[in-house]
Amino acid sequence: MNHYARPLLKYLVNHPSYTKEGYTTSLLGKDLLNIATERKLTKKTELSTDTIYFWVRGEGRVPLWAQYAAFLLASEKGWQIVDYEDVQTVSNIILKHTNVKKGKFAALQKALNERGLTIPLPLVDRLLRDLEAKQ
Repeated sequence: MNHYARPLLKYLVNHPSYTKEGYTTSLLGKDLLNIATERKLTKKTELSTDTIYFWVRGEGRVPLWAQYAAFLLASEKGWQIVDYEDVQTVSNIILKHTNVKKGKFAALQKALNERGLTIPLPLVDRLLRDLEAKQ
């Protein structure tokens, strides 16, 4: 089952921009949809907080459009890469969205740098090994 974007969505459902009195507001769904529709990634018009929490709990596949929108929104809201799960998450989202075949690490670095993100040095060697193993 595809759970990519879960760390990003977990960050977003708790972000002060999207919480009120301890609950996630509908603004999160609206913002994710706006990002995705502006980039012509989906034609959906509604995204409930129930659906977002369904994804956060790992009970369903997070669609590609929602993964990419979550990546863009979370990085805009200050999310940072802190562990290897985060590295795997953004790597898979970026590589699927860009459909890069060669020079994957360089493409990842470029996409992350554009969002103000970096892969912590202790995690770079592991990512390089994983990327090489997938080729």
